[in-house]
Amino acid sequence: MVSLLILLADVLVFTLSALLGWLFRVGLEFGEQNFTSFAPYLYISIAVSLPVFFTLKTHKHFFRYFSLPEFWHTTAAVTLAVLITVATSFTFFRLDNVQRSLPLLQWIFALGGLTAIRLAGRLLWRSINSRRQKDTQPHHQREGILLLGFTAQAELCLRSIELLGNKQYFAAGILDENPHFLGRKLRHCEVIGAPSSTAGILARLAIHGVRIKKIILATDKQGLSGNSLGILERLEEAGMIELVEFADHLKILAQGPVSGEVIDLAKLTSLTPLPENLEDGIEARLGRYGKLKRAIDIIASLLLLTVALPVMALIAPLTWLTMGTPVIFWQERPGWKGRMFRLFKFRTLKDAVTADGRVLSEDDRKAWFGEFLRRTRLDELPQLYNVLKGDMSFIGPRPLLPVDLPDGMPQWVFMRNAVRPGLTGWAQINGGKSVGKKDKIVLDLWYLKNMSLKLDMIIAWQTIKVMAFGEKLDSGNIRKAYEDLGVPFENVIPLAVPRAV
Repeated sequence: MVSLLILLADVLVFTLSALLGWLFRVGLEFGEQNFTSFAPYLYISIAVSLPVFFTLKTHKHFFRYFSLPEFWHTTAAVTLAVLITVATSFTFFRLDNVQRSLPLLQWIFALGGLTAIRLAGRLLWRSINSRRQKDTQPHHQREGILLLGFTAQAELCLRSIELLGNKQYFAAGILDENPHFLGRKLRHCEVIGAPSSTAGILARLAIHGVRIKKIILATDKQGLSGNSLGILERLEEAGMIELVEFADHLKILAQGPVSGEVIDLAKLTSLTPLPENLEDGIEARLGRYGKLKRAIDIIASLLLLTVALPVMALIAPLTWLTMGTPVIFWQERPGWKGRMFRLFKFRTLKDAVTADGRVLSEDDRKAWFGEFLRRTRLDELPQLYNVLKGDMSFIGPRPLLPVDLPDGMPQWVFMRNAVRPGLTGWAQINGGKSVGKKDKIVLDLWYLKNMSLKLDMIIAWQTIKVMAFGEKLDSGNIRKAYEDLGVPFENVIPLAVPRAV
């Protein structure tokens, strides 16, 4: 039944393409006589496309696997249908009153329409499948890997990760010695450098929150130059990376995640247990305010993007002049329900690695314009896209890297992921970077317990003041958060101490 509907949809698209091409040529203002002369070509398009598409089995494609071979198959079917339609029309009425460009326009519109339907089907399937996996899998951070070699094996490895990786791995890039391959892509994975530059590439990715431990050999290691092979072997000896043969990695994927490697944070026992009834209180707040909060995020992000785009257009060239490219910086962060997403910012530091591969300290990477962007928080303007997309909210717990989370509080960390992370939050207006790791978690959960439109408006206004006058530690609000949650801070978590001026 589904195949029949697809076949009929393809025939409909092909027929409408002929009509669209004709309208494109004659315009909307046409008489009954004009359409009467065109109608035979339209009827022949229907009569021809049905048997052609059925014979070539275009309706048998699995849209979720639609790729280049299926595209060429679709192209052949559309081309054959157009040629037979033209030949049949010429036989019956010699194409009288039919514009010469009509078959070409029909071919373009039909191929574009059929391809768009298949791509939309593939994207829809991937979106549904991704949502199912996210809802059923325990939360864990994906492991980044690099592929060595711009080869057919690399493409097969990428496909195997999609099919078997179960969101456990993602390919951060491809290494290849051929400079002509730099910037080219396999299945959306880009060639990011040569094997001889591996040390610098690892340092750059680490800044983005992506720490690479494995490099998959998708080419013969003996075919590498002595310099590249020596660098990779030294990095492996130093324990920085592990070189894995392609076949061995396929076995790991087929076996699935190693037992005990993925941890469900909800099942861990915290050294600092959650206060009683806190989880129920947060769920109640989400039920009352969650949908309204998301609606506000969508409307506000659309409005602010229109205002922010001219500002971002000014920031981008200044960032490029003072700190280089890329202008937009990203990091992988855990977000809503523990799902990993890419957080975008304007870069605020110069490149981490010099041309000769030397890794620079943070002080050496500072630039005056980057300091200005960080102090005013203008570096976070690209995150308006994250808000619109649904990765983030305007107000909420900031998305933190695992290294910035406190030890002994996994249940607290799990609960702060009950909402989308925010551009700003209660912890940010009460001290920001001066607030300790554990204090920040307590402030975040206090916000979740008391979340409301009024509180969000207060945080938004206080954020503007922080952008204008800088951060100021508020020990009183930190103490109040402990007291309201019923956690004795003097026995469990020491109060944050203001930095010396």
